[in-house]
Amino acid sequence: MKKAKKTSIIILTLLLLIILSACSAARWQTDGNTPKEGVRRNEDNAILIFTAEEATLVREAWKEGRWLENIPNCASDYIFYLDGIEVKYHAACGTFYRPDNGQTFTLKEAKWEEINRILALP
Repeated sequence: MKKAKKTSIIILTLLLLIILSACSAARWQTDGNTPKEGVRRNEDNAILIFTAEEATLVREAWKEGRWLENIPNCASDYIFYLDGIEVKYHAACGTFYRPDNGQTFTLKEAKWEEINRILALP
């Protein structure tokens, strides 16, 4: 009886994880329009429109960051659009780059995880 209960819990947990993954992945659209508040994925040009909470998290990360005049050593795989600003982002290292003014900064681990969670990355 206990084994059946444990198995049921494991199966339900796995189903929940699959459903949650599908929900976040379904938010990515491939209509090609540049969002006013969102992000574009470079690999397939898919876009994700930010919720109000996500936009606030990104704004906070940008305000907390120490922007330096520097060209990043990594490529970007996303382009964020927020408040009329276009900012490139590399998810693997958590680096933002503003091509308009040549400034860059790398997120601290906690913020990096938050931003990647918005992008539905592990």
